[in-house]
Amino acid sequence: MNVRQLTIEDAYRSLNNITGVVAVTTGGSGGLTVEHKNARDEIKAVLDRSTWRIVDTVEYAGQYPKIDIAPSDQECQ
Repeated sequence: MNVRQLTIEDAYRSLNNITGVVAVTTGGSGGLTVEHKNARDEIKAVLDRSTWRIVDTVEYAGQYPKIDIAPSDQECQ
């Protein structure tokens, strides 16, 4: 499998093109937050082929689920 080292712009474009993604916003730490309508599997598929990983997942009642992602070397502990 080919692993791509994505820049923040590449990751933004790739995630923004997924059907079901509502918004992709930048975080202060160089990561991204993806709001989606049940597109978790598609987001994971994009990240599996890249150097980016899921850092956190948040779900609040009445809001779209949010997934925080960052390059592997910037993962939160």
